[in-house]
Amino acid sequence: MNGPDTETRGRIAEWADETLPDASDDTAEGWLDEVLGVIADAIASDEEDDDLFGGELDQDAAAGILAAAESWASVVSYAVGRVYAPTSPWPRRLAGWATKISARLNTILAALHAAMSAAVTTLSATFGITSYSIGLSFPWGVSVSLNF
Repeated sequence: MNGPDTETRGRIAEWADETLPDASDDTAEGWLDEVLGVIADAIASDEEDDDLFGGELDQDAAAGILAAAESWASVVSYAVGRVYAPTSPWPRRLAGWATKISARLNTILAALHAAMSAAVTTLSATFGITSYSIGLSFPWGVSVSLNF
């Protein structure tokens, strides 16, 4: 797993700038659903580059996978934040996430969990990581925590 490249990160930011200013709630949530689908597909493709479940990872590969998973989580949070982050006044006229957004986020979290689990198993002895968590919270999105 390599994480999002600069082109992907820039494309998502540009797409948000083009679509979201003055967008209706339906348009904004439609954009987020679409971009989360693109991100989910990219994560799935990125995971195919690694054999997360077929044997032991070396320390460097595990550290790279951990960094990539954290980076993907930040891109997801960026997209979620562009739609749902609070401002004054609150930009949306709908409460909470749409169900389709929650479903997309759960798919992404499952993929990140698989990568994090493989990486943390390898890194626990070296770095003293005792556990990790992947959180999902409204309105900001995804967070990754490592416990030492």
